[in-house]
Amino acid sequence: MTGQVIPVNPAASVRGSSHSVKRGKTPVLDRSEVRALLDSIDVTTPAGLRDRVLIGLMVYSFARIGAALAMKVQDVYVQSRGLWVRLREKGGKRREMPCHHNLETYLHVYVDGCQLESDPKGPLFRTIGRGTGKLTTTFMAPGQRLRHDPPARGRSRHRDEDRQPHVPRFRGSRPI
Repeated sequence: MTGQVIPVNPAASVRGSSHSVKRGKTPVLDRSEVRALLDSIDVTTPAGLRDRVLIGLMVYSFARIGAALAMKVQDVYVQSRGLWVRLREKGGKRREMPCHHNLETYLHVYVDGCQLESDPKGPLFRTIGRGTGKLTTTFMAPGQRLRHDPPARGRSRHRDEDRQPHVPRFRGSRPI
């Protein structure tokens, strides 16, 4: 059809059988496994507090990691004497829900312990400053590297802007 050998695709009107999976392949943690995971996190550091809140948020609200990392401090708020979270999901959808009592405790300890309430428009989940061990005011998406970090193994050591002018750049490519 693409080579103009036949004018119409004869298989276009044929529909394949539908297949539904009865059992998912994603393993689900047991209640005791979740409790053991959350209790094993060292909460004496800001990074430990942040990690416990992030994992707790995903466990108790079934949030995607992208929606959780996009949260701002103001997305944790009090309504009807309880703590609520606001998630921005795919397609611009906003989901607001009350917190589980364990998540509420984790959030209070994290926000109070790291003094995040002074920056309501800042990111809720922040990176750890090198050498300081404290949370920074910047947000780092999963897989993103800092500019001065050495590149990952197997990747080119040169960024797109460092290449010679004769090397073609592909449309849609961006610096690593």
